Amino acid sequence: MGFDEQILPMHVVGGQGDVLGSVRDELPRRMRCKSLADNIGPGESTYTEYDRNITRLSCNWLQENATDGPWVLYVGLVAPHFPLIAPQQFYDLYADLDIALPKMYADDDRPDHQWLQQWRNCWIHNEFFTEDKVKIALKSYLGLCSFMDDNVGQILQALEATGVAADTQIIYTSDHGDNLGARGLWGKSTFFEEAVAIPTIIAGEGVAPGTVCDTPVALTDVAATIVKEAGADIPDGWAGSRYGILRLRTMIRNGLCLVNTMRPVPSVVPLCCARGVISTSTM
Repeated sequence: MGFDEQILPMHVVGGQGDVLGSVRDELPRRMRCKSLADNIGPGESTYTEYDRNITRLSCNWLQENATDGPWVLYVGLVAPHFPLIAPQQFYDLYADLDIALPKMYADDDRPDHQWLQQWRNCWIHNEFFTEDKVKIALKSYLGLCSFMDDNVGQILQALEATGVAADTQIIYTSDHGDNLGARGLWGKSTFFEEAVAIPTIIAGEGVAPGTVCDTPVALTDVAATIVKEAGADIPDGWAGSRYGILRLRTMIRNGLCLVNTMRPVPSVVPLCCARGVISTSTM
């Protein structure tokens, strides 16, 4: 399983990954949290630059290849993500917002659990956040959401201009959420709703606009849906619904997958997904 082509991949820097993440006894203090707490507000980062390039290359790919279907195009956008630095025009959308502090942010309101305390002592963002900085960080996150939304809009406009939008299923989802200060926690790696709940949105033939369903789905269901909608058979042993999300009548931060089904496809679709990649599979 894999992509036919990776156009602008984002792999682990240096091939090492998060070495500190393998330390368990006891959890290390993450001093890089200071820079994450300091680098907030309006501006640009390497991630926003990367997303602009991903968007541009996605639009170019659609313009050059969309009418030569069927195909699967996976577009991986990084934002919203630390560093919480949002382009000025998108930060300004929320600059004057009277934003509240995260829920259970005060020390006395936080759940008192041994593991959570260890986690706070490891990811020590709050040692460097003031209340004012927290609000700037939250506004930046909202600005990054709008920045991402604008990028997705550009890609969908490019798809519409090709004339094959009616033959294309569009799925939007993500790998994780963010605690964003709730309970004194930032980032992911907890099972609180803020960190694990992600949107799953699908548009295309057979999906009535505005349809919403509360049935929980997982990313394994998304993978099965992509294969099913492409007209291929789901391999034996795959996790997730063998019927796909649409068959389950379920309405599905930050992958966008476009599945074009313009002609018959073989029985197995080569496909995998990773953040920050424009990747394609022709069938």
